[in-house]
Amino acid sequence: MYQFKLPDPGEGLVEAEITQWLVSAGDEVRINDILVEIETAKSLVELPSPVSGRVHKLLAVEGQTVEVGTPIIEIDDGSATANSEEEPKHLVGAGPAPEPTSRRRPVAPPADRSATTAAQPVSTAAQPVITVEQPATTAVGKVLAKPLVRRLARDLGVALQSIRPTGPGGTVSKSDVEAAAGLGRVAESVNRVAIKGVRKATATNVSESIAKHVHVTEFNTIDISESKRLVEVLKARREFAGLHVSPLLIHAKA
Repeated sequence: MYQFKLPDPGEGLVEAEITQWLVSAGDEVRINDILVEIETAKSLVELPSPVSGRVHKLLAVEGQTVEVGTPIIEIDDGSATANSEEEPKHLVGAGPAPEPTSRRRPVAPPADRSATTAAQPVSTAAQPVITVEQPATTAVGKVLAKPLVRRLARDLGVALQSIRPTGPGGTVSKSDVEAAAGLGRVAESVNRVAIKGVRKATATNVSESIAKHVHVTEFNTIDISESKRLVEVLKARREFAGLHVSPLLIHAKA
């Protein structure tokens, strides 16, 4: 059985992502047949088969990131018998010695169940669970909510009196307002896609550049009054008729 390991893509890369398998278990492959497409941090690469045979098992799934040297596929090339013969033979007397029976750890005595059983009702009786529903409003009918929550409800057009509070002390929380406005259902419909391959490497390098390097913008003020005056003089001359004369033309001529 031949195990095909992820080869070194070079350029200092140590891992790659399995993008798409082009074979499956049971397929017949020949040498140089494309087995899989992998994506590194710099490019998309096709890996050919180094042997001929039948695909036995795929050892990695699509979307999985695999390190260099990790087996990704098994191909039955008829070398199973040869591989088994090449396995190192064990010498007589070699191998792990049987564990002596005298080295046994003492078994702890079982705990007294009667004491535990007797203590159980006392603990339950001493700590009764009481559920108290907090009121949504105060005695005068005012809704309990923080200023930021009130502003959010006003912006979303939600009446605080119509919201059932779930915050501490019967207060209306931010999540209560968002749920009443239907924002929770919108958030659940968002499809998140992982950044992979070249885009992942680009995002990592850009973030690192912003965090570690100083970004400076330089502004210079230049007096081009004389250049503008010369432009007006050149525009009045006959040989420059029909041409767009600008300071760039003067600097290019200089």
